[in-house]
Amino acid sequence: MWQAITHKALRDAIENHRQAFATARVRAQALTTMLHEAVASFSAVEAATAQVQQALHDTLRCPESAGLQVNEPQSGTKRLREEVATSQHEAGASSETPPESASEPLSPTPSATVPSVSSSVPSRSEPSTLPPPHITRAESGSGATVSSVTEHALSSKMPRTAATCKMPHIQSPSCKFESMDVENTRVLTQDEHGTWNHGVRRFRINGQSASDMLSWVVENTSRTLSTITSDGLWLDGFQNWDAVHSGGLDAARQLQHTFMISRAHRRCALKIIPGLNSIVAAAQAEIESMHLHDNPQTLKWLNGHILNQGDVNARFTYHQDTTEERNVVGGRRDRHVLYTAIIKLNHGGCTSMQVCGHPEVFYLAPGGSGVIFRSDLHHRTEKAEPGIWKIALFFGIFL
Repeated sequence: MWQAITHKALRDAIENHRQAFATARVRAQALTTMLHEAVASFSAVEAATAQVQQALHDTLRCPESAGLQVNEPQSGTKRLREEVATSQHEAGASSETPPESASEPLSPTPSATVPSVSSSVPSRSEPSTLPPPHITRAESGSGATVSSVTEHALSSKMPRTAATCKMPHIQSPSCKFESMDVENTRVLTQDEHGTWNHGVRRFRINGQSASDMLSWVVENTSRTLSTITSDGLWLDGFQNWDAVHSGGLDAARQLQHTFMISRAHRRCALKIIPGLNSIVAAAQAEIESMHLHDNPQTLKWLNGHILNQGDVNARFTYHQDTTEERNVVGGRRDRHVLYTAIIKLNHGGCTSMQVCGHPEVFYLAPGGSGVIFRSDLHHRTEKAEPGIWKIALFFGIFL
């Protein structure tokens, strides 16, 4: 009797479990169906979104289809801070010789032969996102205009007494990037194939020269005045170059992290700054050894920038170094900048640059590693850890 009851209870329990399992399986199938439908719906939405984005991208890439024209402000140039001259500044300026036409040619010659090694190691590259918008400003015009087709469409929807609407032109970042890429391709293809690797040529100067110069810069930097003063040499910074990595320019911080060796102070700088003479001579020798078709008979070092790129206001977005051809905004063009050499002064640290349309180029670890490129290339600072110091040297001819 007891065994019959137990057997029946077990059979009932098994049946209950079977029914529960069947119910659960039905629910699982229903949930699976719902999941598949959700995935299908999501895929449809994703495809529709992609189509909309592509259509928007095509529209922005081809603004000419709307008959719009672009008008942007004129390119600016870096300027020295306007300061009331101190007696020390006056002494430094008075010690300078007149411009190149009235004096002997400037030709830095290091006390010892400095090897200039062109690295054959291919530059590192990392995948990167679409570069930021092109910051080099186009020539200014009188205002935005619209095509006759657009004007007719607008006037047909407006009262006859109303004036025709002038619509601003919006150019997409991809259009600016493509424009820079096209310009860079034109610049690089004028040289023989293999002259440049990722738009630049690697080289190295004597590491001791780089170390000596960095030590002098750090020891003589005035944190209060944002200047370097030593034995009549006065190096001031710039504070108006807004093409920087920060969201907005901090003029005071840019002034504290940049120092300019102007045309008037080159001779004094070569005499006073340890290692600078060797650095300039090595960079110039490397450029001349490339035998570029437009290398002038007498290549000159024109001016330079010393940069503490640990601060975002000293790291620059896309620009061209031909802005160095004028001392002040709107001033007379007094030089022709052809080549740029940038040398990392400190040992170690991660830092890189990029020529638009080419992979990122990392500086090698040893102090004194650098790159040379044509000054009219659109390029930018890519990365720079705290403690990264560089010197940018500009070569060409005085007009």
